[in-house]
Amino acid sequence: MHESHSGAGAPCEPDLPPYQAVLAETDWGSLRTPFENDEDIPEVLARLSAPDPGIQVAALSELETVNHQNSIYEATAPAALYVAGILTHPAAANL
Repeated sequence: MHESHSGAGAPCEPDLPPYQAVLAETDWGSLRTPFENDEDIPEVLARLSAPDPGIQVAALSELETVNHQNSIYEATAPAALYVAGILTHPAAANL
């Protein structure tokens, strides 16, 4: 007798919003982080999909503002959604 693995009962992966929408529709200026002036988060996130790996690495280091000292802040979740969304972007192969 063969068992069937149809996936029934398996957890369903939620759909991610388009990364462009996360970037454009999030009110980044209203989200708290450990630093006072983090309104540049959208520009930093956008550089993650740059074709130059050096620019990507620099952007990753600048994202400490959303995960400073391994803490979660209001800006952490939308930033993580953006990062998850760009994983299918061709430039993400460099991340």
